[in-house]
Amino acid sequence: MFQSLRWALRSGEPLDLLAVVSGFLEVTDPRSRDPLARDEQRLPLAELVESFVGTPYAETTAALRALGTDEVLAARIGRELATRRHPMPDWLAGLDQARVEPDVWFMTHVLGDGDDYLIGVTLPSGHALSALVYVDHNLGTVVKDAFVVPEPLEDLAIKMGTLIEDSDQSLTRTDPATARAVVEAAIDSGSRLFPPLTSDSWPVCRPLVEWMVGMLPTGGVAPEWQEWSEEERAAIADAFFASPYGAPLDREDERDLLGSRAVVRHRLRDRRPVPLEPGVRGDAAGRLVPPQGHRRAGVPGEAAGPAARPHPLLPRPLGDSRRPDRGDPGRGR
Repeated sequence: MFQSLRWALRSGEPLDLLAVVSGFLEVTDPRSRDPLARDEQRLPLAELVESFVGTPYAETTAALRALGTDEVLAARIGRELATRRHPMPDWLAGLDQARVEPDVWFMTHVLGDGDDYLIGVTLPSGHALSALVYVDHNLGTVVKDAFVVPEPLEDLAIKMGTLIEDSDQSLTRTDPATARAVVEAAIDSGSRLFPPLTSDSWPVCRPLVEWMVGMLPTGGVAPEWQEWSEEERAAIADAFFASPYGAPLDREDERDLLGSRAVVRHRLRDRRPVPLEPGVRGDAAGRLVPPQGHRRAGVPGEAAGPAARPHPLLPRPLGDSRRPDRGDPGRGR
């Protein structure tokens, strides 16, 4: 723990320390508990804070300042920090003055399988952080992946724009309050899944992403999902079997199969049906709808196209051999 804090504090990059502290918070988060492991022991956040309070080093002072955004423990942390005199980077001393960027970028596909939300925060020192959050609708509108990079939001949006290879994809600005409502609801829904959705960066960065999202304006409403009526589903089926894809399958058995196995839902905001996909809607969908590429809107862990590969915008893991070795700067006191 000390080694990670020491390296992150001396690296000069705010995200390094914030990512380490985010990992600490995630480990103590009750949402990360295994519901089947009744005897699982997890360190409560309050005990983690007390362990930092009991070790008055520069590394723990930095961790406490980063943890000071937790409202429940802010008073306890504030009293302890008032007694410490370790010099801290300017960005960390003014962390509570960070501001969220007014724009939120929204990347989606016409088929609506999932959406990317791009959110930016600027620290008082001028350092920038940008988060990319992927909300998957096929799994029930949940956050499937996310990551944070140390660059301005506008730069990340430009990079995302260069990845668009499908004319049915779009990258536009969206309402920040609605984005907050959607992402917070998707984080909550995803935290209820078991086994949990995980990647190299998620949910380790969840506390950091929640801090950034929490600075967006309130008042937005997340779109709800609603099942289509029998009449609406019948109209969709008729339209499908009248199409070039469905016409060769327009037989009684196939119509019964579509009616009994394919559940079509729509979003209240636009009443678009969710596409039936092989591997997502079951074997009925596989028989009725031909495969299509470039379905998802820039999934953080994958690149677009039929062959999954590491997303080019993903930050390298801490243990990546290509990462510059910054050495061991030594412990401050």
